Amino acid sequence: MINIILRSPLYNKHIISSIKYLLNKGKIINIFYEIIRFDKLSVNALSEIIELALVHKEQLNIILEPISQNKIRKFLMHFEYINQKIVFSNSVLDEGFEESLKVRGSKLPKKLSNNLFLFTIQHKILKIYFKFNKLVLEKIINYYFWKIVKRNNIKVVKNDLFIFIPFIFPGSLQQILSTKFAKNLSMIGSWDNLTTKGFLYTNPKKMIIWSEFQKDELNNIHSINPYSYICGSLSLQDSFNKYKGYIKDLNKPINKKPLIYYLGSTLSASPTDLKALENIYNLYKNSCQILFRPHPTLKKEFIDKIKSQCKNLEIDTSYNGGETDKYSQNTFFSNIFKSDIIFGTNTTSLLQAALFNKIVVVPSIKPFDLHKTIYHFKYIKFLIENKAIIEITSFKEIEKLINSKINKDELFKFIFNQKIDEGHFINSPAKKLSEYILRESIKN
Repeated sequence: MINIILRSPLYNKHIISSIKYLLNKGKIINIFYEIIRFDKLSVNALSEIIELALVHKEQLNIILEPISQNKIRKFLMHFEYINQKIVFSNSVLDEGFEESLKVRGSKLPKKLSNNLFLFTIQHKILKIYFKFNKLVLEKIINYYFWKIVKRNNIKVVKNDLFIFIPFIFPGSLQQILSTKFAKNLSMIGSWDNLTTKGFLYTNPKKMIIWSEFQKDELNNIHSINPYSYICGSLSLQDSFNKYKGYIKDLNKPINKKPLIYYLGSTLSASPTDLKALENIYNLYKNSCQILFRPHPTLKKEFIDKIKSQCKNLEIDTSYNGGETDKYSQNTFFSNIFKSDIIFGTNTTSLLQAALFNKIVVVPSIKPFDLHKTIYHFKYIKFLIENKAIIEITSFKEIEKLINSKINKDELFKFIFNQKIDEGHFINSPAKKLSEYILRESIKN
């Protein structure tokens, strides 16, 4: 038996290919959703799993009860705040990590006293309080979990394999629940999870990660060194395969003017993203056609504001479906395909576009400054330094940018921890991960 604890249906994309593989191998799988809310994106994301459950009725169980009750989540957020305070007092963070907490709305803990005697007392009390909170949370979450198992008549035993996705996320119960099961795998959901989603306060023995970069982060930021199974990004592999299938019979249109497709970021991850868009619009509006795809989380008031500032800016209205909606996904693929160049500041879509063989440009033009933003811009910076993505600090002719050469090897190494050979993966990340999960599930 394999039990998968997902924070929400949106995280299906990180494991869906492996679930299909494991079901075809005859494994029985329970999927527990740690649901905090249902929105359009989450409901859309459930459709693929429900279709699988209809085909594999005897093998796949979906449990949609909210393990994270609101009161528990508030308790978890308070608990994580105490953990942040301990980490900050140990001074293990750099300024970039601290800045990342600010921009995503975290309440930054106050520093402990500078007086050594008072600091020592405060620190000890804080650690005792932290341990007490952890014990209480373990009991509450364990109680709710087994209550849900019993109510849904699901067979779960403690020796089953448990997979937690994404293992680190603000207000998530996964780190706590993972301590109750000896056989577990902790999966990092995305490229920025170890730098913007909080701190690890448990010490997992086995983790599933993207690449060597995340292995370094576990060691240098979170001060742990677990066994790390490196499998690359399953979600980007899935997206890459779908894009290849979508465009195989298409002919690229010839645009009257070069088409810039600007991929919006969340304002928590990139607070001046709309300013960067405004810069690009003003620089290229006369020579280019500019299409803006807002991030699905961007509120209508911000979209209306940018439309009033950039009169001829086109808006990709399919954005609010995200990747969970087929129309939205296909529109995204279509716009990527017909565009001549991609602009943006910090979003996973930039990695997708680069993966789809597009030139990606980060406009580090004042007031947006790539080098003074949050911690996980180090990834973008790394890709720029290795010529997988282009950075501009002032106006550059669009034709020169379009004709730039990109370093595909470094891009694929970053995303999949391997090079690419003639457009095909040397090893399928999903198959590799599935075989690893199978081996772990049969261990005693």
